[in-house]
Amino acid sequence: MLIQSPWTPWLSKGEGSPSERLVAALANDILAEKLLAGDRLPAHRDLAYRLQIGLGTVTKAYGLLERRGLVRTVRGSGTFVSAAISRRGPTIDLSRNAPPSLMTERLFTRTLSAVARKSDAAILSSYPPTAGHDEYRRQFARWLNGLGMEANPSRLLLTSGAHNALWVAFSLLSRNGGPVFTEQHTYPGAVALSRLTGCCLIGLPMDQEGIVPAALDEAASAENGPKTLYVTPLIQNPTTSTMSKSRREEIVEICRRRDIIIIEDDVYRLGPNASLPPLAMLAPERTVYVNSMSKSVNPALRIGALIVPEAYYAAAEGVLASTALMISPFTCAVLEQWLLDGTADAVSKAIQEEARRRYSLTASILGSAMRRSDHIGYHVWLPMPSADAVNFETMARAQGIIVTPPLSTSTSLDTKEGGIRLCIGAPTFAELTSGLGAIANLRRSQLQAAGQPA
Repeated sequence: MLIQSPWTPWLSKGEGSPSERLVAALANDILAEKLLAGDRLPAHRDLAYRLQIGLGTVTKAYGLLERRGLVRTVRGSGTFVSAAISRRGPTIDLSRNAPPSLMTERLFTRTLSAVARKSDAAILSSYPPTAGHDEYRRQFARWLNGLGMEANPSRLLLTSGAHNALWVAFSLLSRNGGPVFTEQHTYPGAVALSRLTGCCLIGLPMDQEGIVPAALDEAASAENGPKTLYVTPLIQNPTTSTMSKSRREEIVEICRRRDIIIIEDDVYRLGPNASLPPLAMLAPERTVYVNSMSKSVNPALRIGALIVPEAYYAAAEGVLASTALMISPFTCAVLEQWLLDGTADAVSKAIQEEARRRYSLTASILGSAMRRSDHIGYHVWLPMPSADAVNFETMARAQGIIVTPPLSTSTSLDTKEGGIRLCIGAPTFAELTSGLGAIANLRRSQLQAAGQPA
């Protein structure tokens, strides 16, 4: 009696041939343990009929899965899921975009002791103003000024991190309706926020400097109502592209001419750079500016800044109040201590030095597989066709390496050119070295299997 397969057939979404999409679907369910060791896959003809694809497509897909070691074929009996995948060593997470951790227990102990001696108990034990206490806002503005952003404390709202600031910005501007233009590949959190706030996110073509100005101009010319641009001009997430000063000026000129409001995500501004001014300094009247301490000092310090044009301040404060996520005074007291005693500046400089060391390691291992950048953050980009990226994530997960899901950074399932974001800040240096070696081997094998030079 022939054993029926427990698998419910489906094809992964996105670009790629039917065989590649079938491989991705089956690999996903095997790695997620929806199919267990010994489970039978559907017969070739039955699967081809149910998915309305060619018999040769199924044969090719099963062959690829077998070469990856995910399935085995028993002559006369069928194709079965192989034994559970054994991973050498612990999982290595290259999907979490955080700076290297350089904090010590001694530093935290010293900080908490200083905060306890100096803090005003009345401030720490009461609700803060929605936008944060004035003194903390002034201190954050001074920090941003040191990074090259001229920040006016009267237009600055403290938030619980950059993502909370973006939530306020998206919620604020979604009231106007109209599209939100952004890069073709963008911050996964922005993709999620657009869905939550009901914004229509439209990805635009990119080059080495980010959004192509002509594409923005053309897209905006087709819209008569309100329009918004969400953009990361410096070390764009995920592609690492950075806008030159001339590109920034060109983008601002289009936004003024087409009446586009800008949401500028500037969290990767890790130090002063006079040659790359924030868009908020070039067009303060139409730019909602977002920054935080998460990337420059410590991700556990959940303090972000939202700087808005004066006309939007009251509305932004109202949206922030509705989130019930006003910034904690205790967190602000820690920030105040670090700013006053020099800890924030010292840690930020040390993080940047470690980031350079990690970037150098990554470039030496991945070589031409990664996009090079003159500006260093905590992630790198491996450009490749979108279908290859989906398969690459699956293969990496099979080896215990977690990378950013490529579909999470894409604004459209129809995008042919994609890539893989690798986050190099969070893992230990040893984990990073091991994980990058495996990534390089996977990409080399993938190219060789496709008959391309590795």
